[in-house]
Amino acid sequence: MLEFRNVTKRFETPGGQEVNVLQDVSFTIEDDEFCVVVGPSGCGKSTLLNLALGLIPASVGEVIHNGKTVNSIVSSDVGYITQDANLLPWSTVLENIMSPLEIRGVPKNERREKAMEWAVAVGLEKFVDFYPGQLSGGMQKRCSIARTMVYDPAMIYMDEPFGPLDAITRTILQETLLNLWQSKRKTILFITHDLVEAIALGDTVVVMHGQPGMVKTRIPIPLSRPREIRHLAASSEFVELHTKIWSYLEPAANQQEENELI
Repeated sequence: MLEFRNVTKRFETPGGQEVNVLQDVSFTIEDDEFCVVVGPSGCGKSTLLNLALGLIPASVGEVIHNGKTVNSIVSSDVGYITQDANLLPWSTVLENIMSPLEIRGVPKNERREKAMEWAVAVGLEKFVDFYPGQLSGGMQKRCSIARTMVYDPAMIYMDEPFGPLDAITRTILQETLLNLWQSKRKTILFITHDLVEAIALGDTVVVMHGQPGMVKTRIPIPLSRPREIRHLAASSEFVELHTKIWSYLEPAANQQEENELI
């Protein structure tokens, strides 16, 4: 479904200097795979997403989506869930969920029916007439997920979507996402800096670090599915995976701390 092939991304500073943000990144995401990219802030995780979406071009190398090189914004057959909910404040929950279907020309009755199905799926059936400003952060994120899933994209990109939420809400939404993924089997590229979240959600975890960002390793997550996230952290398998991933990140984290102290 998606491949990064020796991708390097450079940006030019206002002073005309070129800075590498990503360096020689290569990995592949298979159909129906839940792939999580984890790494510290500043290692280029969000840049990776923007490259995959075609929002920015690679300086070197190729990004290949569904067998085709990404040279511009990818087709409408993808979904993108950002850190912010980005809901239309003047539209109700139901209208927000319906909006992608309206853009695609789906008849009103059909788009209302599909939107209601997804409102139920994410637990918002009692709030379909509420406006975003009347919702909690977690409910806004549920609406954002439903708005993306309603048009049935084959590939979904998620950029730290649960980062700003409290721990309880985040766990509930992680379980909601896993249940939806389990039933719909979408291909997901999920960006996070949270190791617990990465292990709990992913089939595989791609570990990045450095400036410029590079792929340190790719680790399969053999935990059985379906998963009960709230109980995972107590298992010896989870602890072993957490320790393994952290062993790749700890040297870079220590180096970053030393640089900040100097």
